[in-house]
This record gives sequence, C-alpha cells and structure tokens, in this order.
Amino acid sequence: MAYTVGTIQATMPQILAGRTLPEAQTAEYIRKAVLELTENYKFPQLQTSGPNYVLGFGNPGPYPYNDFLSSGDQNLEIEKIDSFFIYYQTPVQPLTATSGVNPGYPLHFQTIDTMEMEINILGIPIHWTRHEGQIYFGFAPNQTYTVYARYRKEHPFPNAGTPDAPDDPILMPNSWQDIVEYASSHRAAKDVRLYDIAADIHETLYGDAKFIRTNGIEGKPGLIFGRTSQEEQDQTTTFKMMRVMSRSCMRR
Repeated sequence: MAYTVGTIQATMPQILAGRTLPEAQTAEYIRKAVLELTENYKFPQLQTSGPNYVLGFGNPGPYPYNDFLSSGDQNLEIEKIDSFFIYYQTPVQPLTATSGVNPGYPLHFQTIDTMEMEINILGIPIHWTRHEGQIYFGFAPNQTYTVYARYRKEHPFPNAGTPDAPDDPILMPNSWQDIVEYASSHRAAKDVRLYDIAADIHETLYGDAKFIRTNGIEGKPGLIFGRTSQEEQDQTTTFKMMRVMSRSCMRR
C-alpha cells in the first residue's frame, strides 16, 4: 500500500525533536520535497506513455505538452521525455496476423538553435526539442505523421492546499519513505530556525562533508547515495556488450 502525505506528517515531529507544525504547513514541505526528489530520480509510478498524436502537414510546432499527455496527466509538467516514436504510416493497434508490424523510428533530441533550419524546411521529422514550455519537431512534416511519447511526469498532488492534502499518495518506492521524511523535515527545520537539526538531517540525507568533498571515496554516505532507480536495478540483470578495440598493425 502506498504511503501518503499524512504518513510523512506523522513522523516529522520525531525528527524535529518533538516540534509540531500546522498540518497545512507540513503538507507543503512534503509536496516541495517530493517534487525536488522526483525531478532528479526515476520512479516507475511516474513513468507512463501518452496517446498517439497526429502531426499536421507543414506544422513543426509549437505543440503544447497536453497533446502528448494521457488524459489523467493534463497540465502536469513533463519532467523528462524518455522517448518520442514516430510511425512511417498510420499504426494498426493492436497488431494482427495480417498487419504484424508498425514501422517507425525514435526521434532524437536537439536544442532549438540547432533545429532552426529543420523547422523551416519540409521533410521527414528526425528531431524534437522543447522551447518556452512547448514541443517542436524538425523537419516540418512533409505529410501527416503519428507520434507518441514515453515520459516521466511531475508528481501529482490533487489535494494540495486543501484540508484533504494528507490523503495524497506518494508515488515513490517504500524504500524512499525515510528519505521523504528527512527531506521534508529538513525544509521545516530551516524555516523554524532549528539549524543544528537541519545540519544533522542534511548529513543523514547526503553524507558527511568529507564524503562529499572526496566524491564518495572517504567518509559516511547518506541515505540517498544508497538508493538506486528501478532502471539501474534492471540493468544489473542485463548483459552489456563489450566493444573490442582493434589497432592497426602497420608501422610507419
């Protein structure tokens, strides 16, 4: 069962040496702490795929994020787009015995400045980018194309700012619960000037100063250092190809 904002609120007084704060205030500390953590680390419950969307002829953008988001994710920020896939033809879904393939390829990210020429020329789209909170494609589509995105969404808090805020679930693995507790308490401790407690919490989360200065070679690591993403765990079960380097045997 997922833990909630209320679960974290119940533990914060213990970390803050018995100091209690208003419920609305702690809910906001938790919301901000979770948004910060989920911006930098991958969590499966925040990863999803959007619907198929048809790019119009000659229209490289801008396209609003919502065009590529599932209905339940409308108006949330996209923290990271893991992939954009474009089909050569209108896809048949699900695949059938008579149509067992939907050919296409992944679009690659480029910065807006390197895509300016592509945006102004008709062709087969090969790149995508973000600018001013919207999506662009290059080349400008020379026909209609269907695309979809796999993305990591901003953590939702549907009850933020309301009395029901404690009911919001935290969409992070159970192993991260203590990190959320300390990260939320760290924000609270700094705001109410519990500076000694804030320093202790920071060390608990990130490790001692020596560990940080030596890039993790010496000293005590923090809680976050010991956590890995689901993607990193999956990679440990996958064989990785080794590239063999060949050198020329010719001498000058």
